[in-house]
Amino acid sequence: MLIFDADDTLWENNVIFERVIDEFTGWLAGPGLDRAAVRAVLDGIEAANAVTLGYGSRVFLRSLGECVERVRGGRPPRRSGAGSRGGRRRSRAITWS
Repeated sequence: MLIFDADDTLWENNVIFERVIDEFTGWLAGPGLDRAAVRAVLDGIEAANAVTLGYGSRVFLRSLGECVERVRGGRPPRRSGAGSRGGRRRSRAITWS
């Protein structure tokens, strides 16, 4: 017997994550690397990050950034924003060029 308790918000939010992944893989795919290949790279990065960093939107964004770096040859995404000040964290936008 297998019993598990699923949180309703998990199912609802997963749809949003999958939409983002679909758009992301379409944006990053190109000659020699199709959407499925980009997704495989992202899945591997997410699996590795989940072990050390857990889950959540911040880890998801980090995984997307690492995927861009790996697929585009190591060039990190540009970060905009002030970063941390006085011990308080501020969110930063990540843009890819």
